[in-house]
Amino acid sequence: MTEFSGLPLFPLGLVLYPGEAIPLHIFEPRYREMIATCLEEDRPFGIALAEEDGLNRVGCTARVVRVTKPTAMGGSTSKCAASSASASVASMTR
Repeated sequence: MTEFSGLPLFPLGLVLYPGEAIPLHIFEPRYREMIATCLEEDRPFGIALAEEDGLNRVGCTARVVRVTKPTAMGGSTSKCAASSASASVASMTR
């Protein structure tokens, strides 16, 4: 597995394959801040597979491809694409 130490982490109920893209509806302030920082610094973030009993050790890195205009609730929709297939979630940070 690739080392992704220090990446911000976004828990999600799925894992993306390299090159696959998904829209993320970002509304929680901590994740809005995370996406803004990743955009400003042109850096990836980790997506960890969230399950009922916690985070799985499977995940991927992703980059923000595009951010749409803000939603009525203050969030936004970001199109994100995976850039690496799997990662050790234990090495990522929340």
